[in-house]
Amino acid sequence: MQGTPQLQPVIDGLAFAEAPRWHGGKLWFSDMYTHSVHYLKPDGQLTTVAEVPGKPSGLGWLPDGRLLVVSMAERKLLRLEAQGLVEHADLSQLA
Repeated sequence: MQGTPQLQPVIDGLAFAEAPRWHGGKLWFSDMYTHSVHYLKPDGQLTTVAEVPGKPSGLGWLPDGRLLVVSMAERKLLRLEAQGLVEHADLSQLA
């Protein structure tokens, strides 16, 4: 009889990781209270791709592969460009 599987954390130091999405062979997620967006490679390597002062939440991608991030506090949709995050849509009048 096999024993009970032991759970082990893959990464630590996150405050409120949410919105997990699998994209391009990586697990992407936002961490609202550290104001950051990350991806995790299958080998366990964590990479921070953006800092979002307005509390990042949901993630998505445009057809051309550019990352979209919801900024909860600002009520905006941000787009990741080579120079950093830029406003894609201001939704403050709707939300």
